[in-house]
This record gives sequence, C-alpha cells and structure tokens, in this order.
Amino acid sequence: MTHPPSVTECCGWIAEHCTAALDSLDDPEKSDCAIKKDVTIALDSIQVLLGALDAPQTEIVQLKDRLRKLRQTSVELQTPLCDKDKNSRRNGFKKVIQCVLDLCTICKIPKAMSYVHPGDYKTESPKILPRRSGPSQYQSMWPEHIDSKASWFRRHFVGKGYVNLIGPLRSATNTRAKQPALSDDGSYGIISVVRERAKDFCGPGNGAAAVLGSQYRIIIRGREVTVSDTKVDTLLMHGGSKSTNWRHVIHETMAKETLAYLDTVGQSQYLDHSPLEQRRGRTFRNASIDNNASKLMRAAVLAAHPGLDLRNFKELSAEVTIMTGLEKELLRFDEIGIPQRYKFGVINIQDGQATEEEWFANTGLSAPLERFLNILGTRVNLRGYMGYAAGLDTKSGESGETSYVSRWREQDIMFHVTPLMPFRDHDRQQVHRKRHIGNDIVCVVFIEGNQHFDPKAIRSQFLHIFVVVHPEVVNGRDCWRVEVVRHKNVIEFGPPLPSPALFFDEDELGEYLRIKLVNGDNAALKSDKFSVPNIKARKGILKNLVETGLTSPTSMNRTLSTTRLARNSSVLGRQQRPDGIERPKSAGAQRTSRSSIRNFSAGSPPRSMTPDTPPIPTPSRSTLLQDLKSFAKRRSSGMPPRKETSSKLGPLEDLSERVYEHTVPKITNDEGVGRFSSDKQHEEEPGSERSPQLEPNLSSRPIPSSPDGIRSRAQNLMSSVMNRRPRGASSAGDKPYLGGPVPQML
Repeated sequence: MTHPPSVTECCGWIAEHCTAALDSLDDPEKSDCAIKKDVTIALDSIQVLLGALDAPQTEIVQLKDRLRKLRQTSVELQTPLCDKDKNSRRNGFKKVIQCVLDLCTICKIPKAMSYVHPGDYKTESPKILPRRSGPSQYQSMWPEHIDSKASWFRRHFVGKGYVNLIGPLRSATNTRAKQPALSDDGSYGIISVVRERAKDFCGPGNGAAAVLGSQYRIIIRGREVTVSDTKVDTLLMHGGSKSTNWRHVIHETMAKETLAYLDTVGQSQYLDHSPLEQRRGRTFRNASIDNNASKLMRAAVLAAHPGLDLRNFKELSAEVTIMTGLEKELLRFDEIGIPQRYKFGVINIQDGQATEEEWFANTGLSAPLERFLNILGTRVNLRGYMGYAAGLDTKSGESGETSYVSRWREQDIMFHVTPLMPFRDHDRQQVHRKRHIGNDIVCVVFIEGNQHFDPKAIRSQFLHIFVVVHPEVVNGRDCWRVEVVRHKNVIEFGPPLPSPALFFDEDELGEYLRIKLVNGDNAALKSDKFSVPNIKARKGILKNLVETGLTSPTSMNRTLSTTRLARNSSVLGRQQRPDGIERPKSAGAQRTSRSSIRNFSAGSPPRSMTPDTPPIPTPSRSTLLQDLKSFAKRRSSGMPPRKETSSKLGPLEDLSERVYEHTVPKITNDEGVGRFSSDKQHEEEPGSERSPQLEPNLSSRPIPSSPDGIRSRAQNLMSSVMNRRPRGASSAGDKPYLGGPVPQML
C-alpha cells in the first residue's frame, strides 16, 4: 500500500492479520515468540484505528477502555511466572485476537455525520496519517498534477549555448519510408539540448563519473514518438504519468560511448547535419559549440532515444532561437500547464435549501460564514482593485463592492462569493451570480445548518470538485468538518484528508484548503472535459513552433549582433571588450523588436566590434579654408593678428598650429599669428565673448601679383590642403606630411 489507508482499509488489513493469526495458533510447531508478535501487532493496529476513528467521544472512550483490558490480559499471558500450561496460554491469545476482530467490526460502521449525497460523484475517504501536518507543512508542499520539470527550459537553457533540433520524431530503421510532411499530425517535434556541468548527476551514464565532467540536458517536445517501433504519447509530459520519459539527463561519458558505437557499426551518419546545411557550409553558431560539441549533443539525444535519424533535423543555435522569437514561445509552450492564478467559487447553504436557485439567492454574511471567509482570505474593495479580479467588475461595482482574495506561494487566488454579489429580484436564477460560480472548476460549499448538499443540483459544465465545510462544536471546541467531492472522471488529489476530518486550528484549516483547492483545480484539468481541448490546442501551438523553426535561418548575421552591441554600449567611458560576437539577450530579459528581425533578414554590411571612441574635435575642410583665407588677407594687408579668445588650448588649436608649421616653413614673423579656432568644433569657456571675424577692406590695399608674393604662397597652400597640386608648386608643397593627424583631418 503506497498511500495512507482509510479507516475501512485499515479495518480490512487488521481483520486479515487476525484471521491468519488465529489459523496459526492451531499449528503446534509455531513458537510462542511468533504468537506474541502477532498479538502485539493486532493490539497496536487497533489502537491506531481507534485514534483515527471519527465517532462521538463517548463511543471512542468505551472502545479504548476495552482495548486497555485486552492489553492487560495479553501481558498476563506473556508473563513467565504464569502457571498456565501451553494450551491454556494459546487459548487465551485466541480470545484476545477474537476481541480485536470484534472491535474492527464496530469501527467499520460509519459514525461520522455526512452532509453530502454524492450520487455519481466520488467522496474522498479520510486517511489514517501517522502524524497530522501543520500549517508550515501545507505551505511547503509542491502542487500536485503539475510537472515539476516544466520549467527546465527557463532554469537550465535560457542564457546558455543550447541547440534546438527540429525534425520528424520517428524511427530511422525504415530508411525507405517517405519523409513525413509537416502537416502530418505528430510527425515533427522540437528537441532542445544543452551542455552543463555535472554537479548533481541524476541520469544514466558512467557511475564512476557521477559528480564529475559534464552532462547533457534534453527536452523533447512532440505529440508522439516512434522509437524502436513503440509509440508513446508525449503530451503526458506535462503532468502525466510518463512525464519523465521525455526529459533526460545524459552524462557525457554515455554520449561519447554512443558516438564511438555508431562509428564502430558504421551508423555515424545519423549524427550528421542535414544535407542542406552541409551545402551552405559552416554557419555562424554559438562560439562555444564547435563541430565536435555538436556531434556529442546529437549523440546524447540518440543515447536517450535511439533510432532517430538526425540528418533530417534542422539545427538552430541559441542566438537564432532568440532573434526569431522562438525562445519566448518555447517558454510559453513548456510552462502552459503551470497556472499563475486561480479562481474558486463560494456558496452557502441554509436549512431547507435544496436547489441551486435557493443557494444563489442567499444574501448577507452570517457570523460563522464571515469567520470562515476570513480564514480563507482577505476582504478587499473591488472598486479600483489592481490585482487579479477573475472577471469581477472593478470599476462600476456591478459584481459587488467587496470580495475575498488570497495568495498561495506565487499564485493569486480570487474567491467568487455568492452572498457578496448583487441580488436581483426579477432574476429567479440569479444569472449574473451563476455566471461566475458556474464557470469555476472548484467550489467551496459552506453549510450553515444540517441541510445535505447534492452536487447534481448545480447545473454546470465546469464545476467538477466541491469542498464541503460544516462548522461544529466537539468537546466544547469550535471546529470545521471538511468533505471533498469530485466528479468520477477526476483523479484523486492531495493532500489526503486526515481522519477524523475535523480541523480545530484556523491556520491549519486555511492552509489545507488553499493547497487542496489548488491541487483540485490542477487535477480537474487532467480530466477528459478539459484535457481533450487542451491537447488539441497544444498540438496546434507545437505545429506553429515547428513551422517557425523550419522557416528560420540557420545562421545569425553578424550585423544584427554588432548593431545590438553598439546600441546597448555607452559612447564614453566603456571598457573595450574582446573581439567577438556578443550573445543577444534571452527572452526572459528583452524581446527583439520587429525592426531587428527585419534587419536580420536584410543583412546590412558588418561593423567593427570595437566600441566607439569619444568624439575628438576635428576641423572641417570649409572652416580650415576660411581660416587660411583670413590668414592670407592679414599677411598681405599687414593688419595685426587676431587675439586669442580663450587661454585654454584645445586639441584643434595644437593640430592647426602643427599644420602651418609644416606646410608653410618659409613664412616668417609667426609669433603674432593666432591659433585657429572653429565655431562648430571648439567650445567657448563660460562668460567669454567670441571675437568677430575681421574682414579687412582689400580694395584700398592693392596686393602684388608676383609669383613670390604672399598671395601666391596662400594659393599654393590652399591647393596642397585640398590635395590639388597645381603646376609649378613649391618644394615645400611637394614634401609629404608624416605627422599622422593631417590626413585624417583632411
């Protein structure tokens, strides 16, 4: 027996044990020690049964008194000083065991009061637990019917150099079979593989390398897989009994052994890439994944599922998966079975109410009901409520002014409380109330009297589980009796209902109900009513994911990665990164924009990976020529040089001075020549005024036109600056400049 027994199951086991013990007493070869052991087991078992019996306290006291007398008789029979012979002692043990059988018969008769007429529904039997759980134990319980490995892709793949393989999930033994089309249901799937350090190895492989080396984590997504001519429904991977069959951890030792075996038998071609990818040549994949690493990943897949022909699979790197948006969709697909929010209905039943119209017509909160609701959650005002409202109106108050909310771990819970919703006199069925309660899967029924509850009285296509709560007073203490009723198509869910099903502590009751409601909602989603449409929806989603992957490029353009790096980097003060491609951000952090995807397909010219340097002011050609003209006019007219506008010299002024010193070596009397400055490239100090440009009137001062004059020299200088070499240039203009900055400036 793998689960805790109920009272009925425990009675049956004790009766079976006592019957076998009575038959063994007739065997003369059985030792006294074995007989004493059988009697002790029977007495201890009946004591546990009486402790879990849900019956009036007076009856339990009487039964325990009878058990105490039986123990006393057993001790007397086992005393060595007992003057009775062997046969007398055996007859005494027979009487003790027979009394234990009588106690089992009494305990089989149900003593507890039930407030449910189950009909076609199933009522959960309370279980005999070795120790009742407390509030902290209920809080730490993992929800049932939710695959604990559904978040593998988020926890172990996102942010790492994984690989996705997209292709037909069928055996490669029949090589002549026609390649399945994408439209064939269940023919294609997506396999994700990642290499990681084997810290806590838990999969197949070399036992000596259990905590050393590396391992491969594999996720296979598909409707059905034909491996060794055996079809397995992989849609059960999310919460089904076969969920572990399609998430594997393979040690690298086993992957290497598989690779060596395929080379030996001449089947290593099953690890090759598709012929289309081989014709394209080596693509730009993740830097950490070379050809050998890719083969080991594929060998790990074949180690988990032999028979697949990976030549028919298209390989996508992590970068391509991110940039095409496939990573985010894979996260949604894997975690679609993990609800983030829950909604439950709450109705109250008073004496004399047997129909749903009477239940939905109740208004107002009685003291016991309000106390119970405060145990379930916290009362909030619906107007302006920013949390999960579960369809309730938070603006106009159409669904009522207040409701009750709660939280279990990271999941929000909203309760649809019938008495808190507005009552409409003209509506006999109270459709606006049933609209919320009838669309819930789990409903809490609070009985405020001795009226019985019939689940079939509520006409709903969605309600599958009812948790019935009845307040009672036992031995002068307030308590709550809990009964769980589920549809016949819903599998059993935990935590088990303790026997007796009475809760005296409010915190224990609240934590138990929250985890019980959550598990019930998850279990109901596995029933045929909800699982069939969900399977069809998942099937369509997977088909779209496969189409997205098959139409995606196998390589990532460098331009997209470098553009993303340049956009995210700072212009000033950024440390230079090593030459390489920065991995794009994963779907968990930032989603690629549509424009980036368009740039990805367009393929713009590549950029340098070095970060941008801080801007250095450089003179433009127009401003430099303007200063040269001004300088020439001043020299020819004999006007005094311009004064400096600032005492602080910038890099432009130093470079300009070096240009003139090199290009005009014959010009003398340079002490009075001011350094050049540009209005656009040089920034003035605060408070300083810029000197206006001096434009002398050259008409009053004729300039000589001799070849050796200042005007001729200025023309030669401007020609050399503009890379125009006129005829008869001077020797100074023919000399090349070796300083460095001038060619970049010009």
